[in-house]
Formats: sequence, structure tokens, C-alpha cells
Amino acid sequence: MEIWTGSLTEILLSLAYYRRMKNMDSEEPRAPSRLSIVSRNSSNADCHSQFSEEEFQRDLHKKPNVVGPGGVPLPRQAELNAMLDGDQITVMCFTWNIAAKPVSGLNSLSELFAKVPHDERQDVIAIALQELPTSTIRFHNDMVAIVQKALDDTHRVYCWVRKWSQMVLIFIRKKLSLYASYPEYQFVATKTLASPFRTKGAIGVCFRLLQTTCVFIACHLTHGKVKKRISDYAKLSKLFDFRMLKTSSEVPDTPMKQADFLFWFGDLNFRIQRKDAAEIIKSELEEKLFKEKINFDFLLHHDELTVEKTKGLIFHGFREGIITFPPTHKFYRNTNQFVSNRIPSYTDRVLYWSRDPSAIYPIRYDCVWALTVSDHKPVYCTFKMRVLRKRNDASGSVYTNLTSSNSATSPSAKSCY
Repeated sequence: MEIWTGSLTEILLSLAYYRRMKNMDSEEPRAPSRLSIVSRNSSNADCHSQFSEEEFQRDLHKKPNVVGPGGVPLPRQAELNAMLDGDQITVMCFTWNIAAKPVSGLNSLSELFAKVPHDERQDVIAIALQELPTSTIRFHNDMVAIVQKALDDTHRVYCWVRKWSQMVLIFIRKKLSLYASYPEYQFVATKTLASPFRTKGAIGVCFRLLQTTCVFIACHLTHGKVKKRISDYAKLSKLFDFRMLKTSSEVPDTPMKQADFLFWFGDLNFRIQRKDAAEIIKSELEEKLFKEKINFDFLLHHDELTVEKTKGLIFHGFREGIITFPPTHKFYRNTNQFVSNRIPSYTDRVLYWSRDPSAIYPIRYDCVWALTVSDHKPVYCTFKMRVLRKRNDASGSVYTNLTSSNSATSPSAKSCY
């Protein structure tokens, strides 16, 4: 059995952290009491969704009493035309290992989202954070507040989940959020006993949006030898099992692949196995940065994730956008300078899978070079994603009427509401 071990100081801090989290269960809820059924320990502290918000419930009750799979309201054609770009929406997956920085040091994240014009914001924005400061029990409340403030004109907090030092936040455009199901979530630790410090594992959120099912896996994999990360992936891909997803034998390798779309992003901790990488990168950046797009293929040939994925040992069937940005770890904080005794690496990644490969494509895959408060750079990928189902008949390829979708599925007992 593999368990977490650490120094005496870490163990004492860990016990104190567990005790503080337990005490929070007896505190007066900040949200409606329905939220208390979300988590396994009956705590209202680690999960929240739009379904407990009065404003959302008022808007939802204005909709016609016609629902489809997962109890999702069905929009009229005029509403569809106003919300969608044809049959598509845009999605962003954003990941950042914040290296235990307090919220006061993360205002740059709020500013980053706030400066994006309203009509250019993605319809669904999923944010994965790793290495939250465990000394601040209410960090997640403050984190949600600063990002929500930046997006409040256009988006709702669809849901957020915190597990120890990891967190995922999902925002959906206000009009579109009315056509999303109750979210289900699961947390899977890579070890038998999860450490509250630098927790290794993943948070998965599953929900239905219009005619599609989506799964977002926000993770922090184990550092060290590559076989540990391969083992982490194997465990996580088998143990995530959402009841919202239909039972099928079409894709037997992992239950999650019974969704229409699967996004896997976070600090995957894969490293570059090339000792002279730092010198090469420095030369490339000095010569070409801000002048032309740099090709980093010479580094990716030595990237553990690229190598192991090519071997078929990990992320089978997943795709990744083209990497045209420098490695995102490890930097001296508050600088753009790589740590001298570490090999720069692409630890922070966004991968995606879809049942129909033609139903999604990446638009931009990049890092946020200007943010320097952590030893990691944030990484994001934006997508176009089809949310109406295709069918073929005698008249050619058309999209199904929303009222003719497959039968409804029951939400999980762990639905975030």
C-alpha cells in the first residue's frame, strides 16, 4: 500500500489542516442547505454550483417546461441561433500551478480575464489550479470571487470544486448555462492517502450541455520517474466513472470515453530529458522571441509525454494542440528566467478527446508569458466544439431536433447543487 509520508512538521501541519476542514462542517452554511449533499463528508466547503443560486433558479423557471436528456431545458430555435455559432460553441481550458501564492498575489489572473472583450470570451471557461495555499482554508471562496468579478458581466459560476491543494472552476455564459445539467464530480487521489500539500490526483466534472456530454479532468500528477505518471494516468482513467454517462461497449478502455468530449488538463509533471535544453531555449528566445513564431519540435522529441504517448502507453486517442511556446516550468519567481539547475519542461498541458474527431478542433494553444508570480506559467487552449448532434437521412446531413434526443439519464448522487 502506498501512503503519503513527510517530515514531522508536514505531518503536524497536515493533522491541523484535516482538523480545520472537519470543523468547517459544523459552520453555518454560506450557501443554501441543498449544497450540503454534494460531498461525501457532508461538508459545504468544497463544492458549489449555479443550481443553489436564487438568480439562476429564477431565470430557469422562466423557461418552457420541456426538458431533454439529463433534465436539461430545451431551447427554441431563436434562442439557439442567438447562443451558438451555427452548431458550435467555444471552450477554454486554463491551467496554472500557482505555487501556494495567496489570493492577493493572483489579481493578475482576474485582470487577464477582465481585459478580454465580452464578445471574444469563450462560452465555457474551465480553470484548473494546483498547489493552492493550504494555510488559507477559505482561499477557494476568495479565488472564485476575484475571477467571478472579472467575468460577471457575461458568465455564471457554473460550478467549482476544491480538493485539498487542487481546484477547478467552470464558468458558462449566462444564457447558455440555462441549458446545462446538474454537474457531477469525483476526486481521485493517486495515493491511498491524499496529502493536503501538493495533492496528487484529479478532480473530474461531468455535465450535459444541450445535446452533448462533457467531462473536464483537472489534475496534478506525480513528479519523479515517468513510470509514476503512467501509473497515475492508468489509475485515474479507470476510476473516474460518472453515472450521467450512458453504459455502452463502444469504447471499453475507459468509462470516461462514453462522454462526447473529454478534456484533461493540469500540471501533468512530464519533463524534458535533454540536459542542454536551457541553453538552447535561451538562444532561441533571444534570437526570435517577439519576432517570429518559434518551433519547439527539437525539445518535444525529448518530452516524456510526447514519447510515451507515441509508444501508446498513455493518453491513447487523446490529441493536443501544436506547441509553439517555450517550456512553462521552472522559473525563478517574478522573473522570466529559468531556474539554472533544472531542465525547463512542458509540465502544464491541455489534452482533449472526442467521440467524433471532427466535432472539435483547437483554436489557440499558448502560455501566458507575462505572469511571473509562480514558478510555472499558465497554459490555456481554446476550442470550437459542436454541441448539436448530427444524423444522416435521405435529405443529407442535418442536425437532430433537440426534442428527439436520446432518453434522459439520471444525475449522480454527487451532483454539485
